[in-house]
Amino acid sequence: MTYWFTRYKYKFTEVDYSLFLTYSVLVGTVGSFITIYLFSKRWKIEDSIIGIIACVSRVAASVVYAMAPNRTVYFLGPVLDMFSAAAATSLRSIATKLVNADEVGKTSSLISISEALVPVIYSPVYSKVYLSTLSTFAGAFYLISASLAVPASLIYITLYIIRRKEIQQEQSTENKRDGEVTRF
Repeated sequence: MTYWFTRYKYKFTEVDYSLFLTYSVLVGTVGSFITIYLFSKRWKIEDSIIGIIACVSRVAASVVYAMAPNRTVYFLGPVLDMFSAAAATSLRSIATKLVNADEVGKTSSLISISEALVPVIYSPVYSKVYLSTLSTFAGAFYLISASLAVPASLIYITLYIIRRKEIQQEQSTENKRDGEVTRF
């Protein structure tokens, strides 16, 4: 859809679109490096927070893509979208931490199957929306992505709250144990 959208709205040529895709991939690579190396490894930011950042990134980028009045603003989209790939990474990380070691393979397989099915389901939806709104609001299909990121954000927020409560309970249990006097 993106190819047809950019050709229609911004009069991209094949070369323009190729340059845009290259730019998007390079910015996305930088975003992946930042989220995996800096956020996760270096700064130890919790996976659910990274998921929230990824969803906010997706919503912001989708709105910019949909509403961009010109090419220059449209090219801002990949910068806003640079963290969105981290959603899948954080989901995998959270899921594998929630299951037993012998279930990690099954969990990863389930996630992979789900990721493979998403384009099968959403491509026709995007196409239908694009064709239905082409003359009135050609970027409307981008808002589908934004709207799908909102429930995902709520799930990540819920996971974060649950994790915070678990940490607080563990800390209070440790504090109680530290205050105990053992009698022989």
